[in-house]
Amino acid sequence: MMTLSQIIIYFAIYSFLGWVWETVYLFFYYKKFIDTGFLKGPFCPLYGICSILAIILLSPFQQNFLLFYVLAIVIATVLEYFTSLIFEAIFKIKFWEYSAKPNFQGRISLWVSLFWGILLFTLVKFIHPQIIHLYNSIPISIINFLTITFPIYFLIDFIYTTISLFRLKNILKSTQLMSDINTLLYRRQIQFFKSFPKISSKKFNLVKEISQKINR
Repeated sequence: MMTLSQIIIYFAIYSFLGWVWETVYLFFYYKKFIDTGFLKGPFCPLYGICSILAIILLSPFQQNFLLFYVLAIVIATVLEYFTSLIFEAIFKIKFWEYSAKPNFQGRISLWVSLFWGILLFTLVKFIHPQIIHLYNSIPISIINFLTITFPIYFLIDFIYTTISLFRLKNILKSTQLMSDINTLLYRRQIQFFKSFPKISSKKFNLVKEISQKINR
């Protein structure tokens, strides 16, 4: 059973590694650097949450690859789908859109889900044991410091990001002309469009136009 300190530090590590993976993938896909992720810092919490769930729930099944693989796909796909659904319900913006077939509502993709299964199996079977050794080599004083620091950092980043998104939502509600956008958007709000090149919205038609303008 993992301690609270382990959960916090593992979450931070895998969120960072998820950000690294997404950044490298997008670099080769778009041929340019994209600072991806919902948060301001170099972390993708979806990867951190999926990793922690896989470690806690699926570690007992790692000797049965097929069972582990299927369960990993279910966990990652459900989490990704409802994350997209919740974000769109709150902010009226869809941050990612899978165009490759087959997909469901553009929120989840079969090929991405299949990859999630491989990724999580590789993490639990091969990567996490090394992370455990790394964790055990860290002095307890630093562990205690990180256990306090990481939650504070993530909370501040989450609050800052959420406020920026609500401000963006209000701007999109009141703005009708593209000419207004350049003076109304803050740097952080512009960053959302750069971080999610396929950002879209059923409610705000300007989202697609702004994204095209910023990412061209």
